[in-house]
Amino acid sequence: MRECAGCRYYNLYRERAALETIESAEQADRVSTAAATQPWPLLRLHTEKKLVSMGGLLAGRPDFIDSAAREIIDYKTGVAPDGATDTVSATEVRQLRLYVYLALDNGIPVSTAVIARADGHRASLDVSKEDAEAEGRRARELLAQYNGSAGSAFDEIAQPSPENCSFCPCIPFCEAFWRTASPAWAEQCGVHLEGRVSSVDESTVQGMKLVTLQMEAQRGTVDAGDTFVEQIPEVWITADGADVPREGGIVRVVHGRLAGDAPPQVIRVDRTTTSVWTVAVEK
Repeated sequence: MRECAGCRYYNLYRERAALETIESAEQADRVSTAAATQPWPLLRLHTEKKLVSMGGLLAGRPDFIDSAAREIIDYKTGVAPDGATDTVSATEVRQLRLYVYLALDNGIPVSTAVIARADGHRASLDVSKEDAEAEGRRARELLAQYNGSAGSAFDEIAQPSPENCSFCPCIPFCEAFWRTASPAWAEQCGVHLEGRVSSVDESTVQGMKLVTLQMEAQRGTVDAGDTFVEQIPEVWITADGADVPREGGIVRVVHGRLAGDAPPQVIRVDRTTTSVWTVAVEK
């Protein structure tokens, strides 16, 4: 299986996040002299500082920490879940609480965590010491479970669920996911489908070659049946030497966007997240 070069705008978003980090640092540097003289053992500003818990079991690298403002900032390239600009997802809440736990364990006093998104929106979360410590205990328990499963086959230890599979990079090759996923997962986990290619249509728009796949969806987070995956840039598929999917082949499309509810299903690609994987080729 080969992955297409779907994340064409990654560097743009990374640069945008870097500029926001610089701006935050400059703003934090202008805090009052009184805040700067607090008896904290570490520097007030930390950019991508690796934090390791006491004992060395847990580690994390928050994007930006301002100990004077008692704040951790994590930059995200995506938009807010469900389009709500002030919402932090359950996964993000756990991540932020763990960052606060690690900061406190390293003597950096923080109590607020912020998600800063690429579209300019920010969502803030107050994190108590008790919540942070509970997240640290949970992380240690999960780590112990994982270590206890070391050596087992990937398919044996996978625990697919809408929550576990949300943003998971293993989806394209995780057979447990494809056996278990259902359309009910789509809202939390995203739009993913596996199916047989019925036909391949190619077109050219403004000099760019586009591929539309008509598929018989069989598994994933969409309904089974006729599905069109529209206008995939051919360069995404062929950038690493892969061929354009052929009629009869089995293909997985991950992180697409479902357009409308009326049949047949139409999947549109997202230029920052969608990828196309050929699982099997009809001979």
